[in-house]
This record gives sequence, C-alpha cells and structure tokens, in this order.
Amino acid sequence: TATEGSALPFREFDRLIVYTDGSSKPSNRRKAPLWVHEKDIPDAWAFVVLGEKYGSHGNDSTITFLGWHSQPVLYESSLPHFLGTDAIGSEFAEREGLFWAGLWRLGINCTIPTVFRTDASTTAEQASGCTNCHDNHATFVLLRCVFQALAAGLTDEGLIVEHVAGHAGDAWNEIGRA
Repeated sequence: TATEGSALPFREFDRLIVYTDGSSKPSNRRKAPLWVHEKDIPDAWAFVVLGEKYGSHGNDSTITFLGWHSQPVLYESSLPHFLGTDAIGSEFAEREGLFWAGLWRLGINCTIPTVFRTDASTTAEQASGCTNCHDNHATFVLLRCVFQALAAGLTDEGLIVEHVAGHAGDAWNEIGRA
C-alpha cells in the first residue's frame, strides 16, 4: 500500500528505503566535461526516499513516498558543491548520487534503519567498504567518508547498501532514473 504526500516525521517509520541512480551518455565519455555541460546533456544523478511501516500479523507493509532529488554532476572546482568529478562516466554519476543520498540521510540525524539501493554494484561495494577505487578518486573518498559516518551511527542491521538489478521492473528503481 502506498501513501503519497504525507508529512510524517521520519521516526514514525520502521525504516527508510533510498533508491539512487546516476546517468551518463556513453558517447560523451571522452569529451571535456565542461564542454558537455555547455553543449550537450551532462551526467546527472537522482535519489528517491521512501518510508516503510512494517505490517503486523501478516499484513503488508505500508510504503510512503517521501520525496526525491536530482541534479546534474558539477565539474567546476570553484562551485561549493563540487565533489571532484573531473570526467564523464557512469561511475562518477552513480557515486555522486549515492554520496548525496548518504549525506542527506546523515543530515536527518536519527537512528532509523536505512536501506540504500543502487543499480551500480561497484558503487554499492565502494560505499560499504567492500571494494576500493583504483586511484582513490576524490568522489570515492567522499563517498566512503559519508558511509563510514552513517555506519558509526547505525547498527550493522541498521545500514544496508545493496545492489538491485537495473531495468528489471522495480518501479522505485526506475523512478529514480536521472
């Protein structure tokens, strides 16, 4: 059951579910990011936040759409929200999406369990600390910092980062497409 438009406090939910996604045009991969930003479609990211109340005695849980956010990837180092992305590519767009979703989650400052779902398996493993980045790119370092902070405030069961198959019919994953 879905309930849309609620303004419930986060603590009223049993858990939050956050779907993230990044988008990049492969044909722009070797082009200068600032040129792409000005002349074509830049990389982008998005996340969708759901609140879940567990059902009781076999009843279905209730999912509430809480909101979403999307932005183009920033490539200009002088901008205040620049993460260090200096190339076009899905790995950067996916990392930025999960970073910003994690930072948003960190900012609500409560211990409600949270599941992050992404269709980028490498990004999920990087956020979880299960795999590294070959060059310790700034976007990787910042992603790890946010998820280490979340892990410090939540239990092992309270923070889950998992891969979901893209284009596999999961409606919430598809709505998160940038």
